Amino acid sequence: MKMARSYPLLLLLGLYSPDVQGLTIYRIGGDDQPPPALEVPYEFIRVPWSAIVATAGDQTQSLQLQAEYIEPKQLNGSVNLLPSIVENGGLILITNRYDSLIAPSESELVAWDGDIETAYQGDESATWGGIFNRRENRSYRPFKYWVFDLGGRFAIQKIRFYPRARFRFERFAESFIVGVSDGDPAKDGTRDLKVTEESDFDQIHNIRENTNAVVELEFPQQPVRQILFAVGRNIRSIWEIAEVEMYGAGFSAFARYESTIIDLGQSLVLGPLVWAGDQPLGASIEVRTRLGDDPDPNLYWRTTFRGDEKTLFDRQGKLLTRETYAALQLGERAGTTYDTRNWSDWSAPIALVAETGNPIGDRPRRFAQVRADFHSRPEAGGRLNYLQFAASPPRAAHIIAEIEPTQVRPGQTASFIYKLLPRFDGDEPGFDRVEIDTPGRTVSVDAVRIDGRDEAFAVARLDQSGFAVQIPHIDVRRSLDLIEIDFKAQVFQYGTVFSGRVSDSTQLQEVAQAVVAGDADVQNDSATLQVALADVGIESIGRVELGSSICTPNSDGVNDEVRLEYDLLNLAGAALVYIDVCDLSGRKLWVIDRIAHSSGRFAVAWDGRDDSGLLLPPGIYLLRLEVETDKGRDRVSRIVSLVY
Repeated sequence: MKMARSYPLLLLLGLYSPDVQGLTIYRIGGDDQPPPALEVPYEFIRVPWSAIVATAGDQTQSLQLQAEYIEPKQLNGSVNLLPSIVENGGLILITNRYDSLIAPSESELVAWDGDIETAYQGDESATWGGIFNRRENRSYRPFKYWVFDLGGRFAIQKIRFYPRARFRFERFAESFIVGVSDGDPAKDGTRDLKVTEESDFDQIHNIRENTNAVVELEFPQQPVRQILFAVGRNIRSIWEIAEVEMYGAGFSAFARYESTIIDLGQSLVLGPLVWAGDQPLGASIEVRTRLGDDPDPNLYWRTTFRGDEKTLFDRQGKLLTRETYAALQLGERAGTTYDTRNWSDWSAPIALVAETGNPIGDRPRRFAQVRADFHSRPEAGGRLNYLQFAASPPRAAHIIAEIEPTQVRPGQTASFIYKLLPRFDGDEPGFDRVEIDTPGRTVSVDAVRIDGRDEAFAVARLDQSGFAVQIPHIDVRRSLDLIEIDFKAQVFQYGTVFSGRVSDSTQLQEVAQAVVAGDADVQNDSATLQVALADVGIESIGRVELGSSICTPNSDGVNDEVRLEYDLLNLAGAALVYIDVCDLSGRKLWVIDRIAHSSGRFAVAWDGRDDSGLLLPPGIYLLRLEVETDKGRDRVSRIVSLVY
C-alpha cells in the first residue's frame, strides 16, 4: 500500500494535481479512521471536513463539525440560547422606520446580554413598526419587534422575559405577540402575521392585557427556524426588558453539508462513493454527488439592453465567471442558470453500504461535489463519520453504447445486441473486459464482433444481475471500431436500463469506466440502453405456471411437491408478495411465502403440508398468489390436487 497523505487545501485549490496512474482513494472526514485495508496498491488522500465545507448557505450553519464526524447542531434545554445565537450560526434582526429588518443597535443587545441589571426600554426613542394579522384582517401599530433566526430548524420549548426586579410592578410589558416560521420559502405570504414584505410568521401567542412581570410562554411541538417577538406600547407607562431568554432542546430538524467544488487535477473515473455513519431511529442521512468538467456548475447571464437579449459573455467577449458577474452593474445582471452541459444533476441518495463498485456519473470528470442532508427529530440526529470515493484514470476518452432491440415481450427470452463505440485520444490504456447489467435474467452470451468480425471471447461472469465478457484488448489502434455483443435475456420491467462498464482484467482494483447511451451504430437508430415491454397491461402479475397440478407426497421422487413459477412485472421498487394454500371455502391452511420482491421471475414449492407441518388430507386446494402494489392487490389462483 502506498503511504497515506493529507492535502486539505492544496487539493481543493488545484495546486496539488496528482497524476493518477492507478487507484486513488479520497476520504473526506473520519480523521480517527485508518486507511482502507485493500490487498492492492493505492494512493490514499485524506481531506478534513473543515477543509471543504461550503461556508455559504444557512443549512451548512446547522452543522456541528468535528475532526471525526459531522452532525446536526443540538440545543441544550437548560441553556438560554440567545446570548450565543450569533456565534452558533444564528441571526437577530429588528425593524427600522421603513419596516425593513436590520441588525440591532448596541443599545438593544442588553435585552439578551445575560445581565439582569441592564435593560432595554420601550420608550419614545424606540423604533416602532406595524404587524398585519391575516387571520383577523387587521393591523397592529405600534410594536417593537425582534426576529430571532436560529440558523436551523429546532424544537423550541419556551420564551421567557421580564423587567429588572426593582421595576417589576410598573415596567412590565402589557401586550405582546409571538410568532414562528419554519423558514420554508414556499409558505411565504401564507402565514398569519406579516411583518415586512419578505417576512411573515404563524401566530402562537397574542396577549393584549398582561399583568405579569415575568412572562413564560410555551411553544408548540414543531420545528422552528425564526421567532417573532413583538411588544406593543404600554398604556400606563414605558416597559422595559432586562432579559429575553429562549430555550430549546434537541437536534436541528434539517441540516445540510455541502462541499466546495473538489478539483481532482485531471478527468478521472469516480466511484463507488461509500460513507459511514449512524442513523438512529427517527433520523436519516441522504448522501448525493454531482460531477462536472469545469469548476463552476452555474452559467452567468448579462443583459445587453438590446430588447430581451442576454449573453454569457462580458463586454470584452470573455465568458462570464462568478467574479466577473459580481462586478457587473446591478442592471446588467440577468441571473444564473444551471450548466447542464458540463455538470451532472445531483445523484439519487446513495445507500449507507455500497453494494457494488460501479462508477459515479456517466463519464470521466475532473470536478466533484458531495452533499449530505440530515433529517432529524429532536431526540435523534444522524452522524456522518466520513465520505469516501475511489478514482482511476479512464480506459478510453469516451465510450457510447446502445442496445437492440428496444422493445420485447415481458418474461420471454429475447436476443439482444449490445453495441459499444470507444474513442481514444491517444494516451488512454484501453480495456479488455465489458460488464453489462441485465436487470432481468441473463440466459446466455453468444458472440462478440469487433468491426464486423467475429472474435474469441470468454464469459467471466454470468448471474442474475448481468454478465462480464473477456474480449481482445481495445486501445487507440481500434478507436471507433464498433464492438457488438450478442446475448439472450429476459425483461420484466418497462424501461429496463442495460448499463455497462469497461475495465482492464489485469487492473480490476481500479474503477470500471461507465458507458454512455448514444448512437454507437450509425446503421441503427436505437441510441439508447433502455428496453420497453410490448403488450403489457397494468397488472403486476405476468406468467404463472405450475410444474404439475398434482402433488403426491410419497417420497418417490415424482411430484412430491408442486412448483409455482411466476413473473412480476413493472413493480415500482419492491412489493409485498403473499403465497398461501387454501381449501375451496377460502380457509387459509398454510402461508408458503410472504416476502418483498421487485420485478422478475420467481418460484416457490409446496409439499402438501399445512402450517404445522402435517400432511393435509387428499383433495383439491387453491394455491393463491397476491401482490400488494400502490394501486391495490393483484390476485391469481391455481387449483392443485393432493393425492396419496
